Amino acid sequence: MNRLKSLDGLRGIIALVLAFLFHYYCSFSANPLGISNIERLSTLAYLFFLISGFGLFLNCRQQVTQMSIAQFMLKRVSKWYPLFFATTFCTAILIYISRLIVGNLDFTGTTDNLYHLLLNVFLIHSGVAEDGQSFNTPAWFLGVLVINYFIFYCIERSKLSSKYVFYVLWTILGIYVVHKGVPFAFPLLTTQCGCSYLAFCTGVGLAYIYIYIKPYKAANSIIRFCSYNGSNDTYGDYFW
Repeated sequence: MNRLKSLDGLRGIIALVLAFLFHYYCSFSANPLGISNIERLSTLAYLFFLISGFGLFLNCRQQVTQMSIAQFMLKRVSKWYPLFFATTFCTAILIYISRLIVGNLDFTGTTDNLYHLLLNVFLIHSGVAEDGQSFNTPAWFLGVLVINYFIFYCIERSKLSSKYVFYVLWTILGIYVVHKGVPFAFPLLTTQCGCSYLAFCTGVGLAYIYIYIKPYKAANSIIRFCSYNGSNDTYGDYFW
Protein backbone atom coordinates (compact mmCIF):
# COMPACT_ATOMS: atom_id res chain seq x y z
CA MET A 1 0.00 0.00 0.00
CA ASN A 2 1.58 3.27 -1.16
CA ARG A 3 0.37 5.44 1.69
CA LEU A 4 1.92 8.89 1.56
CA LYS A 5 2.43 10.13 5.12
CA SER A 6 2.89 13.66 3.82
CA LEU A 7 -0.79 13.66 2.82
CA ASP A 8 -1.78 12.74 6.39
CA GLY A 9 0.30 15.67 7.59
CA LEU A 10 -1.42 17.96 5.08
CA ARG A 11 -4.82 16.79 6.34
CA GLY A 12 -3.75 17.67 9.88
CA ILE A 13 -2.59 21.16 8.89
CA ILE A 14 -5.84 21.84 7.02
CA ALA A 15 -7.91 20.63 9.98
CA LEU A 16 -6.02 22.92 12.38
CA VAL A 17 -6.41 25.96 10.12
CA LEU A 18 -10.13 25.34 9.71
CA ALA A 19 -10.71 24.69 13.42
CA PHE A 20 -8.64 27.48 14.95
CA LEU A 21 -9.02 30.18 12.32
CA PHE A 22 -12.15 29.74 10.19
CA HIS A 23 -14.53 28.17 12.75
CA TYR A 24 -13.21 30.47 15.48
CA TYR A 25 -14.09 33.38 13.22
CA CYS A 26 -17.55 31.93 12.48
CA SER A 27 -18.31 31.32 16.17
CA PHE A 28 -17.02 34.57 17.67
CA SER A 29 -16.64 36.91 14.66
CA ALA A 30 -13.01 37.25 15.71
CA ASN A 31 -10.01 37.47 13.41
CA PRO A 32 -7.00 37.77 15.74
CA LEU A 33 -4.46 37.37 12.92
CA GLY A 34 -6.14 39.98 10.75
CA ILE A 35 -6.43 37.64 7.75
CA SER A 36 -8.14 39.34 4.84
CA ASN A 37 -11.10 37.47 3.31
CA ILE A 38 -10.85 34.94 6.14
CA GLU A 39 -14.21 33.46 5.13
CA ARG A 40 -12.47 32.01 2.07
CA LEU A 41 -10.59 29.62 4.33
CA SER A 42 -13.75 27.50 4.21
CA THR A 43 -12.70 26.31 0.74
CA LEU A 44 -9.77 24.47 2.32
CA ALA A 45 -12.33 21.80 3.25
CA TYR A 46 -12.42 20.76 -0.39
CA LEU A 47 -8.78 19.78 -0.20
CA PHE A 48 -9.97 16.86 1.94
CA PHE A 49 -11.89 15.62 -1.10
CA LEU A 50 -8.91 16.15 -3.39
CA ILE A 51 -6.63 14.21 -1.03
CA SER A 52 -9.24 11.44 -0.67
CA GLY A 53 -9.57 11.10 -4.43
CA PHE A 54 -5.80 10.96 -4.78
CA GLY A 55 -5.38 8.39 -1.99
CA LEU A 56 -8.22 6.10 -3.05
CA PHE A 57 -7.13 5.96 -6.69
CA LEU A 58 -3.53 5.39 -5.63
CA ASN A 59 -4.18 2.67 -3.06
CA CYS A 60 -7.66 1.18 -3.34
CA ARG A 61 -8.43 0.53 -6.99
CA GLN A 62 -7.32 -3.10 -6.73
CA GLN A 63 -9.07 -3.62 -3.39
CA VAL A 64 -12.41 -2.57 -4.86
CA THR A 65 -12.59 -5.70 -7.04
CA GLN A 66 -12.15 -7.90 -3.96
CA MET A 67 -14.66 -6.18 -1.67
CA SER A 68 -18.41 -5.76 -1.58
CA ILE A 69 -19.84 -2.27 -1.41
CA ALA A 70 -20.71 -2.84 2.26
CA GLN A 71 -17.14 -3.93 3.11
CA PHE A 72 -15.62 -1.01 1.21
CA MET A 73 -17.86 1.62 2.79
CA LEU A 74 -17.56 0.13 6.28
CA LYS A 75 -13.76 0.16 6.06
CA ARG A 76 -13.81 3.84 5.15
CA VAL A 77 -16.55 5.08 7.47
CA SER A 78 -15.61 3.05 10.57
CA LYS A 79 -12.44 5.12 10.93
CA TRP A 80 -14.26 8.30 11.84
CA TYR A 81 -17.99 7.59 12.40
CA PRO A 82 -17.75 6.70 16.13
CA LEU A 83 -16.15 10.08 16.87
CA PHE A 84 -18.69 11.85 14.66
CA PHE A 85 -21.58 10.07 16.40
CA ALA A 86 -20.27 10.97 19.86
CA THR A 87 -19.65 14.65 19.07
CA THR A 88 -23.05 14.98 17.36
CA PHE A 89 -24.92 13.69 20.39
CA CYS A 90 -22.81 15.79 22.74
CA THR A 91 -23.76 18.82 20.64
CA ALA A 92 -27.45 17.86 20.80
CA ILE A 93 -27.29 17.51 24.58
CA LEU A 94 -25.54 20.87 24.97
CA ILE A 95 -28.13 22.55 22.72
CA TYR A 96 -30.95 21.12 24.84
CA ILE A 97 -29.27 22.21 28.10
CA SER A 98 -28.68 25.72 26.80
CA ARG A 99 -32.31 26.04 25.72
CA LEU A 100 -33.43 24.64 29.07
CA ILE A 101 -31.39 27.29 30.88
CA VAL A 102 -32.89 30.18 28.88
CA GLY A 103 -36.36 28.64 29.13
CA ASN A 104 -36.96 28.15 25.42
CA LEU A 105 -37.84 24.60 24.49
CA ASP A 106 -39.88 25.49 21.43
CA PHE A 107 -38.01 23.92 18.49
CA THR A 108 -40.61 24.88 15.88
CA GLY A 109 -39.04 26.49 12.82
CA THR A 110 -35.48 25.70 13.94
CA THR A 111 -32.90 23.12 12.89
CA ASP A 112 -32.43 22.02 16.51
CA ASN A 113 -35.01 19.26 16.26
CA LEU A 114 -35.22 15.47 16.04
CA TYR A 115 -35.58 15.51 12.25
CA HIS A 116 -32.28 17.33 11.73
CA LEU A 117 -30.60 15.19 14.39
CA LEU A 118 -31.54 12.07 12.40
CA LEU A 119 -30.26 13.68 9.20
CA ASN A 120 -26.93 14.17 10.97
CA VAL A 121 -26.80 10.62 12.33
CA PHE A 122 -27.43 9.14 8.87
CA LEU A 123 -24.95 11.55 7.23
CA ILE A 124 -27.51 13.11 4.93
CA HIS A 125 -27.54 16.53 6.55
CA SER A 126 -25.75 19.68 5.37
CA GLY A 127 -24.50 19.44 1.81
CA VAL A 128 -26.29 16.19 0.92
CA ALA A 129 -30.04 16.61 1.37
CA GLU A 130 -30.02 20.35 2.11
CA ASP A 131 -27.73 23.37 2.08
CA GLY A 132 -28.45 24.56 5.62
CA GLN A 133 -26.33 23.78 8.69
CA SER A 134 -27.49 21.89 11.76
CA PHE A 135 -26.04 20.29 14.91
CA ASN A 136 -22.52 19.06 14.04
CA THR A 137 -21.86 21.83 11.53
CA PRO A 138 -18.10 21.32 10.94
CA ALA A 139 -18.74 17.68 9.98
CA TRP A 140 -20.93 18.50 6.96
CA PHE A 141 -18.24 17.21 4.59
CA LEU A 142 -18.41 13.65 5.97
CA GLY A 143 -21.79 12.91 4.41
CA VAL A 144 -20.64 14.41 1.10
CA LEU A 145 -17.44 12.35 1.31
CA VAL A 146 -19.47 9.14 1.64
CA ILE A 147 -21.26 10.01 -1.62
CA ASN A 148 -17.88 10.34 -3.34
CA TYR A 149 -16.78 7.00 -1.86
CA PHE A 150 -19.87 5.34 -3.30
CA ILE A 151 -19.45 6.81 -6.80
CA PHE A 152 -15.75 5.89 -6.81
CA TYR A 153 -16.58 2.29 -5.88
CA CYS A 154 -19.23 2.00 -8.60
CA ILE A 155 -16.87 3.30 -11.27
CA GLU A 156 -13.93 1.12 -10.28
CA ARG A 157 -16.10 -1.97 -9.77
CA SER A 158 -17.62 -1.67 -13.22
CA LYS A 159 -16.22 -3.99 -15.87
CA LEU A 160 -16.23 -1.34 -18.58
CA SER A 161 -12.89 -0.58 -20.20
CA SER A 162 -13.66 3.14 -20.50
CA LYS A 163 -13.85 3.93 -16.79
CA TYR A 164 -12.12 7.25 -17.26
CA VAL A 165 -15.06 8.49 -19.31
CA PHE A 166 -17.15 8.26 -16.14
CA TYR A 167 -14.56 10.33 -14.24
CA VAL A 168 -14.77 12.98 -16.95
CA LEU A 169 -18.58 12.97 -16.77
CA TRP A 170 -18.38 13.16 -12.97
CA THR A 171 -16.09 16.17 -13.26
CA ILE A 172 -18.41 17.87 -15.75
CA LEU A 173 -21.33 17.32 -13.35
CA GLY A 174 -19.35 19.01 -10.58
CA ILE A 175 -18.49 21.97 -12.81
CA TYR A 176 -22.11 22.33 -13.92
CA VAL A 177 -23.54 22.23 -10.40
CA VAL A 178 -21.03 24.80 -9.12
CA HIS A 179 -21.04 27.10 -12.12
CA LYS A 180 -24.69 26.95 -13.19
CA GLY A 181 -26.28 25.85 -9.96
CA VAL A 182 -29.52 23.91 -9.61
CA PRO A 183 -32.68 26.03 -9.57
CA PHE A 184 -34.24 23.92 -6.81
CA ALA A 185 -33.08 22.06 -3.72
CA PHE A 186 -32.18 18.56 -4.80
CA PRO A 187 -30.17 15.93 -2.89
CA LEU A 188 -26.66 15.21 -4.25
CA LEU A 189 -26.76 18.35 -6.41
CA THR A 190 -26.07 20.92 -3.71
CA THR A 191 -23.21 23.39 -4.05
CA GLN A 192 -21.14 21.40 -1.54
CA CYS A 193 -21.64 18.20 -3.55
CA GLY A 194 -20.69 19.94 -6.79
CA CYS A 195 -17.45 21.31 -5.34
CA SER A 196 -16.63 17.93 -3.79
CA TYR A 197 -17.14 16.12 -7.12
CA LEU A 198 -14.77 18.52 -8.84
CA ALA A 199 -12.14 18.32 -6.09
CA PHE A 200 -12.35 14.50 -5.75
CA CYS A 201 -11.95 13.98 -9.51
CA THR A 202 -9.04 16.41 -9.53
CA GLY A 203 -7.39 14.20 -6.92
CA VAL A 204 -8.05 11.12 -9.08
CA GLY A 205 -6.49 12.88 -12.06
CA LEU A 206 -3.38 13.84 -10.11
CA ALA A 207 -3.07 10.26 -8.84
CA TYR A 208 -3.24 9.01 -12.41
CA ILE A 209 -0.37 11.36 -13.29
CA TYR A 210 1.56 10.22 -10.23
CA ILE A 211 1.18 6.54 -11.16
CA TYR A 212 1.67 6.59 -14.89
CA ILE A 213 4.01 9.56 -15.32
CA LYS A 214 7.33 10.28 -13.62
CA PRO A 215 6.77 11.47 -10.01
CA TYR A 216 8.65 14.72 -10.60
CA LYS A 217 6.24 15.49 -13.46
CA ALA A 218 3.31 14.82 -11.16
CA ALA A 219 4.72 17.29 -8.63
CA ASN A 220 5.12 19.83 -11.41
CA SER A 221 1.51 19.24 -12.46
CA ILE A 222 0.29 19.89 -8.90
CA ILE A 223 2.30 23.12 -8.74
CA ARG A 224 0.88 24.23 -12.08
CA PHE A 225 -2.66 23.31 -10.95
CA CYS A 226 -2.33 25.35 -7.73
CA SER A 227 -0.84 28.30 -9.60
CA TYR A 228 -3.59 28.17 -12.21
CA ASN A 229 -6.26 27.87 -9.55
CA GLY A 230 -4.99 30.94 -7.77
CA SER A 231 -4.32 33.13 -10.80
CA ASN A 232 -7.23 32.29 -13.09
CA ASP A 233 -10.64 33.47 -11.95
CA THR A 234 -12.52 31.12 -14.27
CA TYR A 235 -11.36 27.93 -12.62
CA GLY A 236 -10.61 29.55 -9.27
CA ASP A 237 -14.25 30.52 -8.86
CA TYR A 238 -15.19 26.84 -8.66
CA PHE A 239 -13.37 26.64 -5.34
CA TRP A 240 -13.67 30.25 -4.13
